[in-house]
Amino acid sequence: MTEKESRVEFNYIDESIGKKLFSDERTGKVGEDLHYDTRKKISEFKRNGYVLVEDGYLKTDESKKLFQDDKTPQTYTIKLTPKHEVISLQNQTNPKSNEEVEAGVVDSPKWPADAEKIRTNQERPLERTIQRIIKYKYKNNGKEAFADKKQSISFERYATVNLVTKEISYSNWKIKQEHIKNQRAKISYVDISENKLLKEDTVTGESGYPIEYSTLKTISDYKRQGYDLVSSDYDRGLQYFDQDSKVDQIFKVALTPRLEFIYPEDRIPTAHKKVDEDVQDSPLWPASVSKIINKKSIDRNISYLDFVTHDKVVADRNDQVNFKRVAKVDFVRGDLYYRDWTSDQPNLSKVATPLLKGLVADKEAVAEKIVAVTDPVIRETVYYKQLGKWIAISPIANENVASIQYPNDQGGNPSKPGLASYLDLGTIPYLKGYKAVTSATDLVLKDSSHPELGYLLPEVPEDFTKDTVIHYLPVKATEPEPPRGEQPKTPEAPTPEEPKHPEVPTVDQPKNPEKPTSEDPQQPEVPTVEQPKNSSKSSTCGAKAPRSSSCCST
Repeated sequence: MTEKESRVEFNYIDESIGKKLFSDERTGKVGEDLHYDTRKKISEFKRNGYVLVEDGYLKTDESKKLFQDDKTPQTYTIKLTPKHEVISLQNQTNPKSNEEVEAGVVDSPKWPADAEKIRTNQERPLERTIQRIIKYKYKNNGKEAFADKKQSISFERYATVNLVTKEISYSNWKIKQEHIKNQRAKISYVDISENKLLKEDTVTGESGYPIEYSTLKTISDYKRQGYDLVSSDYDRGLQYFDQDSKVDQIFKVALTPRLEFIYPEDRIPTAHKKVDEDVQDSPLWPASVSKIINKKSIDRNISYLDFVTHDKVVADRNDQVNFKRVAKVDFVRGDLYYRDWTSDQPNLSKVATPLLKGLVADKEAVAEKIVAVTDPVIRETVYYKQLGKWIAISPIANENVASIQYPNDQGGNPSKPGLASYLDLGTIPYLKGYKAVTSATDLVLKDSSHPELGYLLPEVPEDFTKDTVIHYLPVKATEPEPPRGEQPKTPEAPTPEEPKHPEVPTVDQPKNPEKPTSEDPQQPEVPTVEQPKNSSKSSTCGAKAPRSSSCCST
């Protein structure tokens, strides 16, 4: 089954006009981690005059930053708004074309060219005075009756510079008077991960006038300390002092500890080095990163040893299961957090034992094993023993006339021997006048017509590491010949024809017979010959009947 793909959109919006400034996207498989960083793009917008209102991606819980839906794209919104700077008679702001608005502050935008003329522009001044002169004259001659009386009234206004559009706007004129700073605004910097107040600045001013304050420098300082900006109520456009002097205005700047994920395929960061080398207010990697362990291997060693000497009979085999996990670094506290260990293949597979000629192993294979990340090194040992032999001992010289090793299993099983009937093993030599035997059975000739081909090998014993000793025993005259090939279990007795005159068998005499001592040498005894059992008529011949006479009549 094909893994489902998911798409995620990141939209950067100018909240003041509802305009999409930039859109980015990532694709991945459902369930995978979502790797995205809004910081660089936000910094770029800040340099162009924007301030961050809310980072919808950073605001999302880390556990939910996954590719989740293969049907509807996920959407994260990063809200920005133009930064405004106020130039008034009360502040000391003196813009210079193309200079930083906040000198030395990271990501500070620059003044537009026209802002430099705000204080000197006579056509659009920040202050204007209206005079009234009252003259007193006689009506009849027009001469001065009293000294002139002069009255004047001054008006003031402030200019606001939109650092995105570069537009300069002016407030309405107000009568210039002493400014009573009876209003207070508090800007609170809060670590929202534990609802902890980090800092609070207080600004005083007059009702209806802009609150002249910038969060830029303080936010940059906290970024160096390992925080990320999530949202800023204060930066939702130009803020003004309200009319209620009894209640302070509160603006919340939400910060959260920066979290970085270190994946097993990543390089382990170097402690006390910048995370982002090209970013001035980048935090440093905490010392704890040097302790990250996000990869681990569990090894299995299989040794193949001689059972007696414990020498290696074949090279060791080494296998391992690799585990990995994701580490998470908290830049404020320096803490390390880990996800659970995972493995693409958590099992050590079954390993067949090598088949070695002449040796037999104590196990056919090392079994498959499910491995846990907490397991120690796994050590397995396979022991080999020598296979036994068929050893035929000469009846004369007490030496071996044959030594044939039991075969390995023809099916490839290293833990058991093969069959004695394996064709290429050979035979046990035939010695005329002797029969070959083991302690359990007599051996069988391979071919009764050709005894010189030798004896078939007996079966491999149950303890196949023990030798099978074959002895030769002399064949006595009264004993039958060694079995030749396979004998029928129930032989049929032949039915011979009944001889009319059975002949007396001729007995071969030895070439150099000893002269028998006989009381009557002239009358040698004739050997008694047994008649066929199946003859319908039988005759009994005398033991001493002469060889030429017939002792049976028809």
